[in-house]
Amino acid sequence: MRIELTDDRDVQQDRFVLAQLRAYNAEFTAKDFGTLRVFARDADGIIGGLLADTFWINLIFIRRAFNRRIRSRLCGGLN
Repeated sequence: MRIELTDDRDVQQDRFVLAQLRAYNAEFTAKDFGTLRVFARDADGIIGGLLADTFWINLIFIRRAFNRRIRSRLCGGLN
């Protein structure tokens, strides 16, 4: 076995790892598992976004200037 750290994104490898995580997590969760996306927008466009699955947040982005104001609202959008 070897451990590899890279900054080279490989979409196929990302999909493989996500598929394995979802398969593992499906053993412990309801079967209505799905992909969720939540976006916060202002007049200039997206100021924050949350990429998640039904039970887990995968990635969250919030422009620094808006961090305190929209973090809880983005997460609340999943409810």
